[in-house]
Amino acid sequence: MNITLDEAISILDSWKATGTVLKARLFRSGQSRETQTTVKDIKGSVIILDATGEEITIDLNGADFNGDRRAPLHSSHGVYLICEYRNEDRISFYASRPAQEETEHHESPERRRVP
Repeated sequence: MNITLDEAISILDSWKATGTVLKARLFRSGQSRETQTTVKDIKGSVIILDATGEEITIDLNGADFNGDRRAPLHSSHGVYLICEYRNEDRISFYASRPAQEETEHHESPERRRVP
């Protein structure tokens, strides 16, 4: 779902507030990298990530955004945000799916079928 810069910052801000660990995929200048990260700070349209002690700064100006606050059905992740730039750089963030969503579709072990 296409979203605005303000909506993207709102998603990032909620992850910052909860300390959500994200899987980030960065594709910049032809190089690809995947890392676990948290949102450390947000200053206007600039976000600062903490990737296990390494600080990564990303300016969201000029990006187009795709994201959703709801976990896509049948996906292995929860909330996601994708930032795409005109120069073909791309940054994707994926939050883990909440544990209760993973288990709500499974039958409780306490339920027993009676023959």
